[in-house]
Amino acid sequence: MRTTALAIILMMLGCASTAFAAEPHTAKVVAATAVERVPWDGFVDVDVTVYIPVSGTTAAISLSATDGARSFEAATLEGETVATTSGVYRVSWNVAADYPDLYAPSFVVSASATATGFVPDAYSGSYMVIDLSGGAGAAAYPVTYLTDIPEDGWGEEHRTSKLVLRKIPKGSFTMGVRSTDWPNAQDQNLHEVSFTNAMWAGVFEVTQRQWELVKGSNPSQFTRAEFYMSRPVERVNYNAIRGAALGAHWPSDASVDADSFIGLLRAKSGLESLDLPTEAQWEYACRAGTETALNNGFNLTNNYSDASLDLVARYGVAQGNATSDLSKGTTLVGTLAPNAWGLYDMHGNVWEWCLDWYENSPGLGMETVIDPRGPAAGGYRVLRGGGWMSGLKNSGKSTHECASGYREKAGASVSSGSTYYGLRVFGRVPDAPEWEGAVEGSGEAAPIKYDGRIIVTLAEAVDAPALEFATGGDNDAEWSATNDVKNIGTHSACSGSPGTAPRNKTVSTWMETTVKGSGSFAFWWKVSCEKDDEGAAEFDRLMFFTNGVEVARIDGETPWARVTVEFGGKGPHTARWEFMKDDYEPPVVTFADCGWVDDVAWAPRGLVFVVR
Repeated sequence: MRTTALAIILMMLGCASTAFAAEPHTAKVVAATAVERVPWDGFVDVDVTVYIPVSGTTAAISLSATDGARSFEAATLEGETVATTSGVYRVSWNVAADYPDLYAPSFVVSASATATGFVPDAYSGSYMVIDLSGGAGAAAYPVTYLTDIPEDGWGEEHRTSKLVLRKIPKGSFTMGVRSTDWPNAQDQNLHEVSFTNAMWAGVFEVTQRQWELVKGSNPSQFTRAEFYMSRPVERVNYNAIRGAALGAHWPSDASVDADSFIGLLRAKSGLESLDLPTEAQWEYACRAGTETALNNGFNLTNNYSDASLDLVARYGVAQGNATSDLSKGTTLVGTLAPNAWGLYDMHGNVWEWCLDWYENSPGLGMETVIDPRGPAAGGYRVLRGGGWMSGLKNSGKSTHECASGYREKAGASVSSGSTYYGLRVFGRVPDAPEWEGAVEGSGEAAPIKYDGRIIVTLAEAVDAPALEFATGGDNDAEWSATNDVKNIGTHSACSGSPGTAPRNKTVSTWMETTVKGSGSFAFWWKVSCEKDDEGAAEFDRLMFFTNGVEVARIDGETPWARVTVEFGGKGPHTARWEFMKDDYEPPVVTFADCGWVDDVAWAPRGLVFVVR
């Protein structure tokens, strides 16, 4: 005996999640395939292709089904039910556990993915925060990501015990000095620079407390106790930042010494791209899309005191010492206005070290460059941004040192530890994972057919477990168990439909059993098909035969009816039900084109026959 094939069709449902942070994050099912296990063990395996457009999103995969009249929710799922990246996930549904009496010769399985959580990562975060609070003795510095500035703004911890970097988008800009930047300026090194990757840029200059937490000591001069932690670290040189051995190899490679500031920061954060910026990266981050001398959209108008520069830079002040208050030397980072990318103190406060060897103007040339690393060799490294003494009249220093395009070299090579010199940490944003699959869609899997899935036998369906039933018919049509229509118990036997007959012919599907001896044989039946109003006998009908002789038939839309027949003699006796279809196909089919049999009872003579 063979059961009716189960057809599983997949529909894709893309379910949007709750909005997280600055934008809604979603997960979509864009493809799926399903197979039932052979031999049948109650499971359907579904390969669900999930597209997650924003990384950091966690999505829950769920399954459901319908057979057109009923809906089924999957409660017992195994396998990969949580998606964290775009890809294919195998989810197994224990249908038999959820619906032990289910009979559905064809049902549609729907897969959906609903975003349930969002934790920003290097791809989806706008800010990266490195927690240095463990100090120099910490084994690791935890890294987290934010999609926005905290509601209360950057706090003191972000200037002392945590290092904050902002994601800067990749792009292009014109690097160099413009003739309009300050009085009597001349065009210098104007050329196009393009970056193929986004970059991380420190929101603040590295402060004395941050250096102290990483290195265990503080080399700075301006160390007055109530101010020092949020003042930028100074008196740091290139070798201390990157190392005098491996750290000296730039631009041939990006290695640093293990005991250098960058080396320790890399090792404990796990972020191998952390470093000083190239001077092209520095200028790109400083300008934040502007083409003026200052990143607030203004040019400089005075060599020693400039109202526009006052808004964004600490400059033109006298040198102090370890006991100096904020009227001399450096000021607290983040005190003045940031640029359009939220970076503070790109102008003034301390000169910031860059990776590149210094090359005299116009050595940088006029040609377009991509991801420049600077000259191959040199005697001095580049400094950018100006410092607290820039524009101090009696020092002979001009405000134009603070301009976005101005370049300087370290006064005493890479080992100089001037109180003017500090740093800002940069890093490379890794490439986002590529997803080459579909981002939209609702593909349907081809119907899947199989043999051997027996949920309820025909004998169990008709409540006659002591009898044996056989079934067959045209076009592989067979009777099978169903719980859609029943009279007694949980199931009945359903004929299904053998299809439409050829012209002037009929097709049928049958079910039969045999009994021995004399006795009473009874059953309930109903049918849904054409009605034979003319008595022509060629219309669709459900017939009952005993020993090959038709004894009853029904057609049209009939309710459940009881049939009882008597068998005499030793037998064996054959009881056969046959659903027959002719070649007529009406324009609108409103009936189910099948018959049902339930509650078959055989009472041999001498036994009490109970009518239920």
